[in-house]
Amino acid sequence: MRSLWSVSVAVLLLGGLASPAFADITECDWVAGHTTMPERQTPGVPPKMIRWKGAIFACERDLAADPQNPRLMYLLGHALYFDHPWQDRKRSIELIRAAADKGYSQAHFVLGLFYSNGELGEVLPQNWCEGAKHHLIAARWGRYASLISYSRFALKGRYEKCTEPVDWNEVAGFLDLAKGSAQYDWYDGLLIEDLEEQLAKKLQH
Repeated sequence: MRSLWSVSVAVLLLGGLASPAFADITECDWVAGHTTMPERQTPGVPPKMIRWKGAIFACERDLAADPQNPRLMYLLGHALYFDHPWQDRKRSIELIRAAADKGYSQAHFVLGLFYSNGELGEVLPQNWCEGAKHHLIAARWGRYASLISYSRFALKGRYEKCTEPVDWNEVAGFLDLAKGSAQYDWYDGLLIEDLEEQLAKKLQH
């Protein structure tokens, strides 16, 4: 009885199971929220272990119930992207772009990645300047991968022909922020050190 009472008190102190902190979590989050996604609402599933058919079904249903939710847009888009019988990369990009338009930083990072590597061909042709735009937005939100990606591509000269010039002092701030991130590790540190050496030469001119 005491154990049951303790659990009841804990639930009340947390605001109850119907509190906003719990109410927004959907089945789509549980089955499609992947471990590389910073904004995930659950512990996350490694992408290689996601059951795509079930994930797509759950996310289609949950997005239909909450059609303006950018996280669900992204999760469904992510699930539709991968190589499986239900793959639909055109709709995948449409959903991820819609999530980015609503300010979802993970969607901006993914669009930056796709534009930069050009792996989607005609669905999303390679465009370094579009990639820069999306990586920059995600980096300004503190998205770890974009902090490094934007800085690296900028230092490699990928953005030289883009309308918006690179702010090298901002790049220095991105690298500092990356070093303070929870995701930082020794291997990333080696890359960041190399980028900082290259950046130092830029800042001297």
